[in-house]
Amino acid sequence: MRLYYSVRNQWTDLAELDRQVMTLPGFAELSGDSRYALRLALEELISNIIKYGYDDRAGHEIGVALDFHKGAVRVCLTDDGRAFNPLTEAGPVEIAADVRGQSIGRLGVSLVRALVENLKYRREENRNILEFTIGEAGRR
Repeated sequence: MRLYYSVRNQWTDLAELDRQVMTLPGFAELSGDSRYALRLALEELISNIIKYGYDDRAGHEIGVALDFHKGAVRVCLTDDGRAFNPLTEAGPVEIAADVRGQSIGRLGVSLVRALVENLKYRREENRNILEFTIGEAGRR
């Protein structure tokens, strides 16, 4: 089952996306750990796009594609914000370290990297494209 959502760069749209995702039949087929990971990854990544991705206050669309298949979900996020590769630019974070000394954005991205599989980033036609999988066979 493949679904596509267009989320505006507004907090209300992020909350509505979460409500809608939880009602999807494919969501119910995920394990509890995978449901948690999906909700957390979408929340963290989209909130970072809303907070840090744009140099203006204009309306922007964030694309969210979900492809559910056999207890797994493939996710593709697209946005027209400034380039940001979470695989290289966020850098490593020492989770056991004192959190007061850590950048909050870096902690969230590191947590997402730990929860998802096959995380890939590319920049095409002034758009960030971030893809990942949750719940691959034998993982979650």
